[in-house]
Amino acid sequence: MVKNGGTLYVSAGGLHKGTLTLATGTKANVKSGGVIDFTVSKRSTSDTYLINNLALITGTPTYTITVDVNQASGEYKLAQGAKDFNKTVTIGNENLDFGTLSVGGSVEYNGGQYRLVLSGDNLHLIIQNSGAVQSLRVTADVTKPTNGNVTLTANFGDYGINPEYRINGGNWQSCSGKVVVTANSTVEFRGQNQRGEYSNASYKVSNIDKTAPVITLKGNNTDSVESTQLTASVDDGSKIMYSIDRKNWKEYTSAITVTSNG
Repeated sequence: MVKNGGTLYVSAGGLHKGTLTLATGTKANVKSGGVIDFTVSKRSTSDTYLINNLALITGTPTYTITVDVNQASGEYKLAQGAKDFNKTVTIGNENLDFGTLSVGGSVEYNGGQYRLVLSGDNLHLIIQNSGAVQSLRVTADVTKPTNGNVTLTANFGDYGINPEYRINGGNWQSCSGKVVVTANSTVEFRGQNQRGEYSNASYKVSNIDKTAPVITLKGNNTDSVESTQLTASVDDGSKIMYSIDRKNWKEYTSAITVTSNG
């Protein structure tokens, strides 16, 4: 609190955070490069105004708003005596700026909307936050058996800081969101949120087969007989299809009786 007749000075490079109560007859003078922060983090919508009379702040301050990573939705009281407030305010958390606001404007970030409004002569911040934490998720473009590559897409959600991946326990590498897998393997992904917490996910690719199967046929094709039994086997357990007339195909399940040459 600045008492009657007193003056608060914020020099260039200086920062004032938290509440500021200015008694009648006092003032706050902020030099260019000085910052007045509306520190909303760790506060609730029931708390009183951070600054009791914004009109008593003079000079050329830079205004910022600091919120928590998961600040609850609601209307937060920033300052009284703000009817003539027309400055641009930068909003963000301790680690990241979300964007800039002016009265009547809004910024959207990570599923939340932040609006700066005047309620009478008072300055408020309205937060509409989805509250849904977006965890790391991995999907594949091909899940059926294939003789080609599989592309994995990682959606890091709220964990998009320092995104990385590694294959089969190898070295971690920076991840742009997509990883092309050329052979069956396990791919791990990880990323950090703004609090430094990690989210991990892994995906096992097991549907790639780039080696053509080898089919072995057995039957009597030398002796003169009226019919013969033809058996087939495949080296990798693949499904075998056969056709007698080269038009109609059936799945091979047991020996086939062949009654004519062809």
